Amino acid sequence: MKSKEEKTCINTFCKKRTEKELKQEDEFTEKTIKKIKKNYETISKKGKEKVDEYILKKAVEYVGGKERWKELSSEDKKRTMNNFDPLILLKNLEEIKKNNKTKKNRKRAEDACNSIYCNIGCKGTILQKEPAIEFKKKLRKSSSKLFQKLTDNILKKREKLFQENNDNVLNDNFFVKLTPKQTKKIKKKGGISFCSEYAFP
Repeated sequence: MKSKEEKTCINTFCKKRTEKELKQEDEFTEKTIKKIKKNYETISKKGKEKVDEYILKKAVEYVGGKERWKELSSEDKKRTMNNFDPLILLKNLEEIKKNNKTKKNRKRAEDACNSIYCNIGCKGTILQKEPAIEFKKKLRKSSSKLFQKLTDNILKKREKLFQENNDNVLNDNFFVKLTPKQTKKIKKKGGISFCSEYAFP
């Protein structure tokens, strides 16, 4: 059951944020499609590598923030580049563009926003403060055998996160690693929480 404060946040902050994010996603998708179509078939191998790196850089920054690309080691970047095929990406992007404005996609974006920015106690996230054994049971119950490895990685990550912060990962519903400036920025726009350990605003 959502509190009155959470409902207000969902109907104001997240509706505006979702509109903005879907518009940015649409613009990024369109720009990337054009760049691949315009350049990829007519440039040299060295040129292709530059285009590939540009697309990867923008994709990583879009998902994890501008600092995420800088954090990746040269080995990580090289390994990612070796497994990267822009022509397959082009096909996927055109499919994304097609589905971008569907109700299902909008609900996905709204649910993600609600979970991070309008979630008192960060319920259902890796930052929810509850006994590790309870979180483990819930996560394993909601995960299929196919995602067992991913589930184990999430549990390890959560355990490390709580250990590093002495079991106190939230400060008034905001992840403790946020700066006062970042927290103030979210609150000013109507957000009441920040329930993510990455992609700072």
